[in-house]
Amino acid sequence: ALLRLGITQCVLVGVLQATALAAGFAITAQSPAASGKSSAFTAQADDPSALYFNPAGISQLSTTQAFLGTSIIVPGMTYHAEPGGRDSKQNSQMFFLPQLYLSHPLSSQVTGGFGVFTPFGVATDWPKDWEGRFQVTHASIQATVVNPTLAWNPAPWVSVAGGVDIAYVMFELERGINWSKVGEVFGPGPLSGNPEGTVLLRGSTTATGFHSGVRI
Repeated sequence: ALLRLGITQCVLVGVLQATALAAGFAITAQSPAASGKSSAFTAQADDPSALYFNPAGISQLSTTQAFLGTSIIVPGMTYHAEPGGRDSKQNSQMFFLPQLYLSHPLSSQVTGGFGVFTPFGVATDWPKDWEGRFQVTHASIQATVVNPTLAWNPAPWVSVAGGVDIAYVMFELERGINWSKVGEVFGPGPLSGNPEGTVLLRGSTTATGFHSGVRI
């Protein structure tokens, strides 16, 4: 069998801006071919990264193929304060989010696939003393998904596919607390010295789901 290895490297800057992606932290750059077509790849889906875009597409692959890539993300954002305030910039960060996709024909009509990818994996990180510290100083979502897949090609003009998604997700949110405001709300009044604190929320979970696709 022929083993074809594809390697991609994508550099994205400023993806954490609220208007950049409707999905917020979602990383949709899973293939250079798809990125070159503005992710209009669902109907074509003719390399192993079809496991992300349309799993039925792997039925087109007649040989064993592998696709290895990474998205390199360097986020950047600047906060411009009102007159009299202080501008702030996010702390410097760099993220490497890998993707691995494999496909192998099991018979003339059935193709197996296996994908490991990171649809979420970046963070926003602000200085501890910036003006918005009581809303957020750090927020991150990291997810790794494994999706074994089977595609069936019952006729030359149609293929269907389905499989299981197993996701491990970690979430972290940190922000400041204005204890003086807490004192105003809960009784003793504003506290002297305007004391501040920090609250950190952290959690993780594993979940399962399914995916399916049709290509005509």
